[in-house]
This record gives sequence, C-alpha cells and structure tokens, in this order.
Amino acid sequence: SLLGVVKETNQIAEVFSALDSDNSVVRHAAEGALVLSGEVVVPALHRQTNSPSAGVRSGVVRALDRIGGSTAVPALAAFLNDTSSSVRKIAVEALTNSTNAEAALPFLRRADENSDPVVRATAEKALSK
Repeated sequence: SLLGVVKETNQIAEVFSALDSDNSVVRHAAEGALVLSGEVVVPALHRQTNSPSAGVRSGVVRALDRIGGSTAVPALAAFLNDTSSSVRKIAVEALTNSTNAEAALPFLRRADENSDPVVRATAEKALSK
C-alpha cells in the first residue's frame, strides 16, 4: 500500500510516480511511505537525482530530510547541483536539519559558493548558526 512501508522494488516505482501527482495529499502520502521505509530506501532515493520531474526530486529531498541518518547526507548533497533552484534550496535546508552536522558541513560550505543567490543565502544562514 502507498501509505505503508515500501518493501518491493515495484512499490518504489509507484511511490516515485505518486510524488509527481497533482494531488498534494497523494504526494504527502508518498513522502510518508518513503520515510516509514527508512534508510533502506536511501540508495533508490539517491538515484532520483536523474528524475526528469522537479516534483519527484523535491519529494525525494523532503523524504531524505525526514529519514535522516548518515546515508542521507551524501544523497542530499547530490541534489545541491539540481537544475531546479527550489530543489537546491530544499536540499540545503535538509542538510541544515541533518543530525549528522559534521558530515553535512562540507556540503553546506560548498553550497555557500553556489551560483544561485537563494541557495547561497540559505547556506550562509545555516553556516552562521
């Protein structure tokens, strides 16, 4: 089920498709299913950096933020170079929230040099804490 834990490979494809839904309730449920699944889905989430949909990539970053853990940091960092400014900003915010601050710090420093002023400002704010 979409609201349950993702255990099968075919289920994760359904969840990624739901992240691109026009319905915010469906998108939120998909993010929740990924979060409930925990760190086991992080490699699949990391691979979504290639998704053509900014909606999917945004949902993946939000799910990674909520999953947390040491494996989420490099996956989040992969989204710092996203083609969408909003995805990059969400990724910086997620790295800021990371419980693994030591691992996130080098990526936040790199984001502080990003060409996007919104991403830079978000990183600067995080680094000044």
